[in-house]
Amino acid sequence: MVIAIAIIVFLLKAWTQFNNHTMIKNEYNKFKNEKVGTDEELTNMVTELETNLNFRQNFDFKPKNNPLNLANVLSFDGNSGKTKKGVVCNSFISNPDGSFKAECSYKGENAKEFFKGEYVGPWKIVEIYNRGCELHQYDEYGNVTDSLKFEL
Repeated sequence: MVIAIAIIVFLLKAWTQFNNHTMIKNEYNKFKNEKVGTDEELTNMVTELETNLNFRQNFDFKPKNNPLNLANVLSFDGNSGKTKKGVVCNSFISNPDGSFKAECSYKGENAKEFFKGEYVGPWKIVEIYNRGCELHQYDEYGNVTDSLKFEL
């Protein structure tokens, strides 16, 4: 009887040792195959950040309008030659036939001569006289939405 119990204990201990050996062998193989100093997730994150940084460094930003030209954003009140809502009318010229021309520009463009009824940007010149002019802005239905007046 003692021999039977000894055999059972021996088999249980052998099975336990076999399981421990298998587990240790698997862990040792994992350790042996592991590349020291590399973490694949960290490597992917660094690669993604470098790609993003390269894209941002190579991005070429070219604004459509010069942001330093304050005539595009500021409105001044007062004398002729000042900007009002992007429009500048500097001079008013009388023609021999009694009509007038206005020299105007819109949002920093080169100044051009305009007659009554012509448009300076979205503004229509409705009246020109010897010392000033009046401009209107219209909606899609032809209603006046805004007015400007330039005088010397």
